[in-house]
Amino acid sequence: MMVFILSVVIPKVPPFLSFLQRFDTFIFAFCAGTLAAVARIWAPQVNHTLVTLSALAIPLPGWTVTAGVAEITWSRTTAGIAHLVAGIICLGWLVLGGWVGHVFVDSVASLPPAEYADPIPMVWQALWIPLLATGLPIAFQSSYRDILWIILLEGGTYGLNYGFSQVTDSNFGTFFSTFFATMLANVWSRHLERPATMVLLPVLVFQVSGSIGFRGLVTLIDGETELGVEQVTQMFYTALVIIVGLMAGDAFVPSRSVL
Repeated sequence: MMVFILSVVIPKVPPFLSFLQRFDTFIFAFCAGTLAAVARIWAPQVNHTLVTLSALAIPLPGWTVTAGVAEITWSRTTAGIAHLVAGIICLGWLVLGGWVGHVFVDSVASLPPAEYADPIPMVWQALWIPLLATGLPIAFQSSYRDILWIILLEGGTYGLNYGFSQVTDSNFGTFFSTFFATMLANVWSRHLERPATMVLLPVLVFQVSGSIGFRGLVTLIDGETELGVEQVTQMFYTALVIIVGLMAGDAFVPSRSVL
């Protein structure tokens, strides 16, 4: 809620405070990281990284990185590099802001050692995934007549991704779920003669890999180099797998209508 309020307030600051707009991602992350660290003073079991990451779910540049990989894949090198650089810079500001907020609180109040609690049981996804699936088309300001199709496609995509990830590698889950979503979106597009992007874009947000990159950079800062590099690399792998799934889906069921 705090990040949302800041995202509304900062673009409307007076001209003499316009410099804040250039550092909005850092400000978001700093405030989120500071509050997450303050929470640990009273509750050591709070996972600072996870709380900060959850607060920054919207500004995470996973889609920008994916778009950059797509542009490079389709031989639009200049645009692809621009997207990749923008995404990495945004990710760097977010990680830096969260880390500075944590260090600031730790220097003032000396945070207790972390005592991470058990993770939320997977059964809770039955509640939160439908809420997320409903919220994404609203956030994208989708048409009323498209929302039901988007929710159904998001549910099918998530189910395939989760199912394949349990029995095979997570990259296979990402590929097959993206392949499935692209084919169904193109069938929808050919039937209604409307752009497949209308229903496909919110679905792909389920798949993007910004959170993996955030965790990887935080892990690198914490000194765990091998795991950090692996997580950052996985962000690019996931983006590439999504692009391959999109291309394969388009090859099997071409779309008639484009934006």
